[in-house]
Amino acid sequence: MDATITAAWIGGGAVILSGGWTALVAVTTTRNARRTNQATLDAAAKNTARALDAAREDRIWDKRADAYVDALYVIRHRQERRGDRTRTIRFHKATEDRRQERLASFKPPDEISMEMRLLAYASESVLAATRAAGEANAKAESAYLYWKGLIQESQLSAPDAPIRDQATAARKAMQPAVDEATRADEALLDAVRSDLHSRPSQMKAVPVDGTERGRSSS
Repeated sequence: MDATITAAWIGGGAVILSGGWTALVAVTTTRNARRTNQATLDAAAKNTARALDAAREDRIWDKRADAYVDALYVIRHRQERRGDRTRTIRFHKATEDRRQERLASFKPPDEISMEMRLLAYASESVLAATRAAGEANAKAESAYLYWKGLIQESQLSAPDAPIRDQATAARKAMQPAVDEATRADEALLDAVRSDLHSRPSQMKAVPVDGTERGRSSS
């Protein structure tokens, strides 16, 4: 009788343990499934956020690229105009007329508009180069206008008037400012080209298991 009772208890205990183990496995499996589902949802949310960020960056990049192309036009036209105004060698009338027609036919974007778009979309390095070029060109323009004013006055004065010497001195003083403006424009061109060709790649998507490459999600 005792043996029968003992066997029954053992059998019942085995059933209880078996049932308890089955329940534990079920609970663990459910928890793991929930964690996996949550990790998948988290990964999907991250990928959605990154996709939205990438789309936003694409729109900004397109606007930045457009502003950069306009900047290239403006800078080149500014350089040619400055070179034409400050050169000392002049050609015969037909050649000069063709030069002026070529400069007049070029319709660059408005410089103020270009600068505003650069302020909105350009990188910090391009902005710094834009400011430096703007300051250098303002100084060169001021020196040119001063020299040009003296030239106009000298043309109305006597051949030995002091104004002619002042005009000559102003011409010499203008050249360093013109050279600096040219250097600053070239630095801006380099900054624009560098930024256009160094667009960062988009961030990689997060795998659906919720882990990033080389790192596990915490």
